[in-house]
Amino acid sequence: MSTELLLPQVTMPGLGFREWKTGDAAALARFMTRPEYNRWLAIKLQSVAEIEVMLKRHLARQKTRGRRHFRLCAVDAGTGELVADGFIWLLGGGAAEIGWGVDPTVWNTGCGTMMGEVLCAMAVERLDATEVWCKVMSPNLASARIARKLGFSMQRTVMPGSTGLDRSHDVEIFRLLGEEYFERGYAA
Repeated sequence: MSTELLLPQVTMPGLGFREWKTGDAAALARFMTRPEYNRWLAIKLQSVAEIEVMLKRHLARQKTRGRRHFRLCAVDAGTGELVADGFIWLLGGGAAEIGWGVDPTVWNTGCGTMMGEVLCAMAVERLDATEVWCKVMSPNLASARIARKLGFSMQRTVMPGSTGLDRSHDVEIFRLLGEEYFERGYAA
Protein backbone atom coordinates (compact mmCIF):
# COMPACT_ATOMS: atom_id res chain seq x y z
CA MET A 1 0.00 0.00 0.00
CA SER A 2 1.52 3.35 -0.99
CA THR A 3 -0.91 5.71 0.75
CA GLU A 4 0.32 7.17 4.01
CA LEU A 5 -2.01 6.56 6.93
CA LEU A 6 -1.58 9.83 8.80
CA LEU A 7 -3.27 11.21 11.86
CA PRO A 8 -4.91 14.58 11.17
CA GLN A 9 -3.02 17.79 11.85
CA VAL A 10 -4.15 19.72 14.92
CA THR A 11 -3.73 23.41 15.72
CA MET A 12 -3.73 24.90 19.21
CA PRO A 13 -2.84 28.45 20.31
CA GLY A 14 0.70 29.08 19.06
CA LEU A 15 1.38 25.47 18.01
CA GLY A 16 0.58 23.05 15.23
CA PHE A 17 0.83 19.28 15.69
CA ARG A 18 1.53 16.78 12.93
CA GLU A 19 3.18 13.45 12.31
CA TRP A 20 6.87 13.37 11.54
CA LYS A 21 7.71 13.79 7.86
CA THR A 22 10.68 13.51 5.53
CA GLY A 23 13.29 16.14 6.30
CA ASP A 24 12.48 16.49 10.04
CA ALA A 25 15.66 14.83 11.36
CA ALA A 26 17.84 17.95 11.70
CA ALA A 27 14.97 19.98 13.22
CA LEU A 28 14.28 17.21 15.75
CA ALA A 29 17.99 16.83 16.53
CA ARG A 30 18.19 20.53 17.42
CA PHE A 31 16.52 19.69 20.76
CA MET A 32 16.40 15.87 20.99
CA THR A 33 20.20 15.56 21.29
CA ARG A 34 20.48 18.10 24.11
CA PRO A 35 21.45 16.65 27.52
CA GLU A 36 18.52 18.41 29.24
CA TYR A 37 16.06 16.77 26.83
CA ASN A 38 17.70 13.34 27.11
CA ARG A 39 17.91 13.44 30.89
CA TRP A 40 14.82 11.30 31.56
CA LEU A 41 14.84 9.11 28.47
CA ALA A 42 15.80 5.45 28.41
CA ILE A 43 17.18 5.74 24.87
CA LYS A 44 19.31 8.83 24.43
CA LEU A 45 19.69 10.03 20.85
CA GLN A 46 23.07 11.61 20.21
CA SER A 47 23.12 12.69 16.55
CA VAL A 48 21.14 13.68 13.49
CA ALA A 49 22.13 10.30 11.98
CA GLU A 50 20.50 8.38 14.86
CA ILE A 51 17.34 10.46 14.56
CA GLU A 52 17.34 9.97 10.77
CA VAL A 53 17.29 6.17 11.30
CA MET A 54 14.33 6.50 13.67
CA LEU A 55 12.59 8.88 11.25
CA LYS A 56 13.00 6.47 8.33
CA ARG A 57 11.52 3.64 10.42
CA HIS A 58 8.55 5.84 11.29
CA LEU A 59 7.98 6.89 7.67
CA ALA A 60 8.02 3.22 6.57
CA ARG A 61 5.34 2.44 9.20
CA GLN A 62 3.09 5.19 7.86
CA LYS A 63 2.45 2.98 4.84
CA THR A 64 1.30 -0.12 6.73
CA ARG A 65 -2.25 -1.13 7.57
CA GLY A 66 -2.88 -1.74 11.21
CA ARG A 67 0.16 0.24 12.28
CA ARG A 68 0.57 0.56 16.02
CA HIS A 69 3.16 3.31 16.44
CA PHE A 70 2.74 7.04 15.72
CA ARG A 71 5.26 9.89 16.15
CA LEU A 72 4.10 13.50 16.31
CA CYS A 73 5.83 16.84 16.65
CA ALA A 74 4.76 20.31 17.73
CA VAL A 75 5.58 23.17 15.39
CA ASP A 76 5.85 26.73 16.72
CA ALA A 77 3.32 28.74 14.69
CA GLY A 78 5.50 31.87 14.78
CA THR A 79 8.92 30.46 13.91
CA GLY A 80 8.06 27.18 12.19
CA GLU A 81 10.56 25.37 14.44
CA LEU A 82 9.83 21.93 15.87
CA VAL A 83 9.62 22.34 19.65
CA ALA A 84 8.26 19.04 20.99
CA ASP A 85 7.98 15.39 20.12
CA GLY A 86 5.55 12.71 21.19
CA PHE A 87 4.51 9.16 20.47
CA ILE A 88 1.47 6.92 20.65
CA TRP A 89 2.00 3.18 20.83
CA LEU A 90 -1.09 0.99 20.54
CA LEU A 91 -0.57 -1.88 22.98
CA GLY A 92 -3.62 -4.00 22.15
CA GLY A 93 -6.79 -4.63 24.12
CA GLY A 94 -7.78 -0.98 23.77
CA ALA A 95 -4.67 0.33 25.57
CA ALA A 96 -2.26 2.94 24.25
CA GLU A 97 0.98 4.29 25.70
CA ILE A 98 1.94 7.91 25.09
CA GLY A 99 5.07 9.88 25.81
CA TRP A 100 6.31 13.40 25.15
CA GLY A 101 9.47 15.45 25.19
CA VAL A 102 9.81 19.22 24.93
CA ASP A 103 12.61 21.45 23.66
CA PRO A 104 14.25 22.87 26.82
CA THR A 105 14.04 26.39 25.33
CA VAL A 106 10.22 26.26 25.66
CA TRP A 107 9.92 24.56 29.05
CA ASN A 108 7.27 26.12 31.32
CA THR A 109 5.26 27.56 28.42
CA GLY A 110 2.44 24.98 28.30
CA CYS A 111 3.90 23.24 25.25
CA GLY A 112 4.25 19.89 27.09
CA THR A 113 0.66 20.04 28.33
CA MET A 114 -0.62 20.80 24.82
CA MET A 115 1.49 17.95 23.40
CA GLY A 116 -0.04 15.61 26.00
CA GLU A 117 -3.56 16.84 25.21
CA VAL A 118 -3.06 16.15 21.50
CA LEU A 119 -1.59 12.70 22.17
CA CYS A 120 -4.54 11.80 24.42
CA ALA A 121 -7.04 13.12 21.87
CA MET A 122 -5.44 11.16 19.05
CA ALA A 123 -5.21 7.98 21.13
CA VAL A 124 -8.81 8.09 22.38
CA GLU A 125 -10.72 9.91 19.64
CA ARG A 126 -8.88 8.79 16.50
CA LEU A 127 -7.32 5.45 17.47
CA ASP A 128 -10.14 4.23 19.76
CA ALA A 129 -8.02 3.63 22.85
CA THR A 130 -10.11 2.90 25.93
CA GLU A 131 -7.20 3.58 28.29
CA VAL A 132 -4.01 5.57 27.91
CA TRP A 133 -0.78 4.97 29.84
CA CYS A 134 2.37 7.00 30.29
CA LYS A 135 5.64 6.34 32.12
CA VAL A 136 7.52 9.02 34.02
CA MET A 137 10.85 8.62 35.80
CA SER A 138 10.21 9.52 39.43
CA PRO A 139 12.47 12.60 39.62
CA ASN A 140 10.88 14.09 36.47
CA LEU A 141 8.42 16.28 38.36
CA ALA A 142 7.48 18.37 35.29
CA SER A 143 6.23 15.35 33.32
CA ALA A 144 4.41 13.95 36.37
CA ARG A 145 2.71 17.34 36.76
CA ILE A 146 1.63 17.26 33.09
CA ALA A 147 0.25 13.73 33.48
CA ARG A 148 -1.80 14.76 36.50
CA LYS A 149 -2.99 17.96 34.78
CA LEU A 150 -4.25 15.79 31.90
CA GLY A 151 -6.27 13.65 34.33
CA PHE A 152 -3.91 10.67 34.62
CA SER A 153 -3.65 8.93 37.98
CA MET A 154 -0.51 7.23 39.21
CA GLN A 155 -1.07 3.47 39.32
CA ARG A 156 2.24 2.07 40.53
CA THR A 157 5.98 2.55 40.70
CA VAL A 158 8.31 0.18 38.89
CA MET A 159 11.82 -0.36 40.25
CA PRO A 160 14.88 0.42 38.10
CA GLY A 161 15.95 -2.46 35.91
CA SER A 162 12.57 -4.22 35.96
CA THR A 163 11.73 -2.62 32.61
CA GLY A 164 14.66 -4.34 30.91
CA LEU A 165 16.24 -0.97 30.18
CA ASP A 166 19.26 0.54 31.88
CA ARG A 167 17.47 3.01 34.15
CA SER A 168 18.76 4.46 37.37
CA HIS A 169 15.43 5.82 38.64
CA ASP A 170 12.07 4.34 39.57
CA VAL A 171 9.42 4.69 36.87
CA GLU A 172 5.92 5.86 37.76
CA ILE A 173 3.13 4.37 35.66
CA PHE A 174 0.12 6.66 35.04
CA ARG A 175 -3.27 5.75 33.52
CA LEU A 176 -6.19 7.68 32.04
CA LEU A 177 -9.38 5.81 31.13
CA GLY A 178 -11.25 6.82 27.98
CA GLU A 179 -14.35 7.81 29.93
CA GLU A 180 -12.21 9.99 32.24
CA TYR A 181 -10.79 11.70 29.17
CA PHE A 182 -14.28 12.62 27.95
CA GLU A 183 -15.44 13.65 31.45
CA ARG A 184 -12.54 16.10 31.73
CA GLY A 185 -13.68 17.87 28.60
CA TYR A 186 -10.52 17.52 26.51
CA ALA A 187 -12.46 16.10 23.57
CA ALA A 188 -11.90 18.10 20.39
